[in-house]
Amino acid sequence: MKRRTFLLATAGGVGVLLVGWGVRRLSPTDLSAGSGGSGGIALNGWIELTAEGDARLAVPRCEMGQGVYTALAMLAAEEMDMPLDRVKIMEAPLNQIFKNIMVAEAMLPQLSSDQQLTARGKRWFKHLLGRQTLGVSASTGGSTTLRDLWSPVRMVGAQARATLVNAAARIHSADPRQCRTEAGFVILPDGRRLAYTEVLNQASGIEPARDFQLKPAKQYKLIGQSPARIEARSKGDGSIKFASDIRLPGMRYAALAMPPAVGARLVSFRAPPVPPGIAASQIVRVPAGYGQGESLAVLADHWWAALQAVEALEITWDESAGTAIDNEMLAAQRKQALDAGAGNVRSAMGDPDAAFGAAARKLEAEYSVPYLAHATMEAMNCTAQVANGAVRVWAPVQAPHLAIAAAARAANVKREAVDMVVPMLGGGFGRRLDVDFVFQAVAIAAQAGGRPVQMIWTREQDFRHDFYRPAATARLRAAIDAQGKPLALELKVAYGSAFSRTESGKPDAPNPPVVGGLAYAIAHQRYRLVHVDAPLPIGSWRSVGSSYDGFFVESFIDELAATTGRDPVALRRELLAGQPRLLDTLELAIAKSDYGPQRQAELRAMGRALGVSLYESVGSVVAQVAEVSIEGRRPRVHRVVCAIHCGLAVHPGNIARQVEGAVIMGMGAALDDGIEVRRGRVVQGNFHEYAVPRMRDMPVVETHIVSSDAAPTGVGEAALPPIAPAIANAVFALTGRRLRSLPLRLD
Repeated sequence: MKRRTFLLATAGGVGVLLVGWGVRRLSPTDLSAGSGGSGGIALNGWIELTAEGDARLAVPRCEMGQGVYTALAMLAAEEMDMPLDRVKIMEAPLNQIFKNIMVAEAMLPQLSSDQQLTARGKRWFKHLLGRQTLGVSASTGGSTTLRDLWSPVRMVGAQARATLVNAAARIHSADPRQCRTEAGFVILPDGRRLAYTEVLNQASGIEPARDFQLKPAKQYKLIGQSPARIEARSKGDGSIKFASDIRLPGMRYAALAMPPAVGARLVSFRAPPVPPGIAASQIVRVPAGYGQGESLAVLADHWWAALQAVEALEITWDESAGTAIDNEMLAAQRKQALDAGAGNVRSAMGDPDAAFGAAARKLEAEYSVPYLAHATMEAMNCTAQVANGAVRVWAPVQAPHLAIAAAARAANVKREAVDMVVPMLGGGFGRRLDVDFVFQAVAIAAQAGGRPVQMIWTREQDFRHDFYRPAATARLRAAIDAQGKPLALELKVAYGSAFSRTESGKPDAPNPPVVGGLAYAIAHQRYRLVHVDAPLPIGSWRSVGSSYDGFFVESFIDELAATTGRDPVALRRELLAGQPRLLDTLELAIAKSDYGPQRQAELRAMGRALGVSLYESVGSVVAQVAEVSIEGRRPRVHRVVCAIHCGLAVHPGNIARQVEGAVIMGMGAALDDGIEVRRGRVVQGNFHEYAVPRMRDMPVVETHIVSSDAAPTGVGEAALPPIAPAIANAVFALTGRRLRSLPLRLD
């Protein structure tokens, strides 16, 4: 591949390497920003080779349990022809070449089809604009990491390999076309094997290769396999460092007293006298910002001491602003919004109004889902130091660029004065896209006299000051002709937008979630969104809007099947005409689960039934068949068969684990109570009050991957939207009762 072709192909495709590529190469010092210099030689802007023969890959995304470090290392190792255990991951600096174009693309207006040359030009320009102007650098979310970096990481690996081959050939006066690579060696035409480090030691200078080729898929040795996760050993033996494991000389610890209710305002406080023999602590005010109200923090030499001092504070809060807020009021607010507003049309096709006017009959239903907490295993925490006009931050965040902006604002410095390190995350699920806790920690550190401060929330604060998955209420209706054929489908959803705040926490225009469910071949369709300014703080939650759209649409499709006297799978097959990806995924799930009339009859005799669902999100299609019984008022899930079409399976084992995790989280959302608000206060404060699935609740989860040679698509969130409707549809098949609200309960 010619260098010019490489640049153009990258711009027209993923575009990650466009800015900065070929203009300059990052030095090893730049590449190791935040993690110390390595002394390696940079082969390009992403990869350096160390004296020990390891390749160090700069990864501009966060590892939060989804396995991207391993998957990206596999891509680099594959193209470099190196053993996987010789590829090491390092945190990439914040730089334009590492921006997440998938996120940038979602934020820009939709353009016309890529089938036209002019559209490709527009797409190229859109990618360039996203790289140059949008503040989405290195964000991790939306199941975009592998989609975004599939081409760039392979390209830089292939270029690094070609660079080493060219250098070896030049040293030994060989034709590079007659050389090959294997397991970290360049093999010359005469059979001599040169380790990559030997090549670097012998070369007088290294020039990046201008001509290089990606491996054809038939030559893959690693891609498509399931090696052990590269961080598995350190997680198992406890040597891995999370953000709360950071220890710095002279560090103090901070605990918080945060507003106890929505809109609560700090009026006054008093600290009791410090008992003799107890070390003195420092009390500081933490300004409001980034979605959190004004708080108090206590600094001490140990976090437990700081927490005890916080609990001893005598604080007066004004909670009057939130006394009328409870779940019933919030639900009524959404229903009023549906009654009063037409909403914004998110997607539409055909003429739904005419179709409903001509319908022989109509089907209408209302569905609802509650607020949900993220419940990450690692509570919010951040370590910060503000000294001599500079800010150092260690924070488990999904959006480092937003964290840097928050830190700069809290310390009243320019962004260039902030040095950010992102340790391993103990779970994200979208919660760590918000950077309120970073703002708090830096604001506290700015008052600590130059000493580093580690701020840790309690579990109760983590639950009661979350940015929740918004509650939503939907009204669906279908138009049906005299022969029972669906003519039109309309979905109208009242919700609070997770993107309705600016980085300062102030309201902004709502940005609706991406809709992936209206994929059925119904001629007339419309999706409306009605934004509700709910007082409860909301944010991104795994699969975002699809987490409730899947329940709404797939439950209603089952209702439509029952109303027209069809089997739910037969109707889906009919409505998936011309969409082979969706149909192939559905058929695989049906085949692997043995779904059919005979199996349903056998299961009903055992007090069980099967429910089916299908949903497309984050670029992937997932079909699920859930086997369910009833225990008391609550469904019990025994088995979930999942089929996923996610393009080429880079690491099949990791795909299965991500599917299982999404099923567990989605099952919890379907069966366990959501967040409850009383008089402006969130009731749940810990796991004994906010249930998540336990080991005893776990069904057998089977993952089957549709074979594909297409580029990989999203995995981490794709299997969550279908599980709630699959369970609800199984309950209907078993009991004849349609459950339209989560959590699923029989009266």
